[in-house]
Parts: sequence; structure tokens; C-alpha cells
Amino acid sequence: QRKHEYSIMSTGTLRLKKLEHTNGTTAMNINTSGVASIPKQAGMYEHIESKISSSDGDVDTSNNLYFNDCFSSEFLCYKLVVGWFSTTGSDGDDINLQYLTATNTTDTTSTYQRSLFTIGTNRSSYTISNATAGYGRIWGNLYPNDAGGIHGEIDFFNLHAPVINGTNTDRGSNYRPFLKTDFIGYRPQSSDGFERQMGLIRYDTSRADDYFKGFGFSFSSGTTKAGTHMSLYGLRRHA
Repeated sequence: QRKHEYSIMSTGTLRLKKLEHTNGTTAMNINTSGVASIPKQAGMYEHIESKISSSDGDVDTSNNLYFNDCFSSEFLCYKLVVGWFSTTGSDGDDINLQYLTATNTTDTTSTYQRSLFTIGTNRSSYTISNATAGYGRIWGNLYPNDAGGIHGEIDFFNLHAPVINGTNTDRGSNYRPFLKTDFIGYRPQSSDGFERQMGLIRYDTSRADDYFKGFGFSFSSGTTKAGTHMSLYGLRRHA
């Protein structure tokens, strides 16, 4: 059985505000704009956090943009959707990624193995760059301009041990996160043009399943540019 909460609008229209089970658990809320909010649905991607910059530098800290305490065993994996990301830095700057172990605390272990596969409009071949360092890289050679920046996605895997359908998936201290990236943008060097940079980053030191708390971006110079916006989603486990 369910309970329904209605309101009468000024036009005389009957509007559903809330759908609720008889045990008091809210199944759905509908706001004044008609947008439905459905909490914690197993097996679906759930919004965790968004970063929206209304002015230069208002969402970053010392050339870093942090997503703190966003990882949880309630989720199987994660997707970051980047609508637009740019900085106030210099032409040719890079955007790097590191995992967080606590609030604004980056893991700088020299174990991030990365590879970037690049194709461009002004070239007939591709390039591949590989490295191992204390950070991964999601984009090389940024065009930090209102007409530049990057757009794309990051998928995160193997961060922790969810309990799924009552089964604990914990493998001990053997967690080494993997992520894949896919971004498009402009490269300021005139010979390269518009590019798609696809990559992977493997953190290659074993950790416990609760070691990784979040992640952060760092850029070579400048601050996060106004208009930057991105949203993080998690795929919620089945209880």
C-alpha cells in the first residue's frame, strides 16, 4: 500500500507532491518544477556531486580541484561526466589526476601507470604517450581559453569491496584502481588541431578496499576557469 500527498495549484490542477509507502519511507518527491527525486535506487547510476565554477578559481584549491569522500562501498563503479573543463593557465598545460586518502590529501606514490592515445584533425596518424609517475594524466597540452577547454568522461573501477546481494566481494589488501578516460578538445600547437585523447591510468600498488576516499585534478598553472562544470555518478549496488 502507498500514501499519496497532493496539493491544489492556483489553476485548480491537482499536483502529486510525494509518493510514500505506509511504513513512512518516501519513495518519490516531486518539486515545484515537476522534477522527481527518487532516493537510492539499487542498480542505477546515482548523482554524487557536481562541481560548477561561477568565477575563476572558486572551486579549486592551489591549482587542484578535489572530489573529497566520494568513494563508498555502496557503489560498484563511478562515472565523471565533464561538460567543460578549462583553467586560467598557459597554453600547453597538462591536467593530471591523483587519488585522495583523506580530505585534500593526495597519494603521490610513483605508481600511476598511464597511457594516452591521441588522434587529431591535422594529422593522418596517431600518437601514444606512456609514463609512470606520482600522478596520472587525463589531457596533455590544454588550450585554456573560453573557446578551448576539454569535454569528456572518466570511468573508475576496482576501488573497494561492495556487498552485493548479501555477498561480500572483499579481496583483502589487493585493490589497485583502474580508470579509462575519453576527452576531446583543441591543442594550441598549430600543427595538431582538434584532438581526441583516450587513455588509461592504473594505480599499481595494492591497498585495502577502504584506502581510496576520492580523487583530485591538478593543473600546471592558473585556476579553474569560470564556466567549468562536471558531475560525478556512482552505480549503486544491490543490497
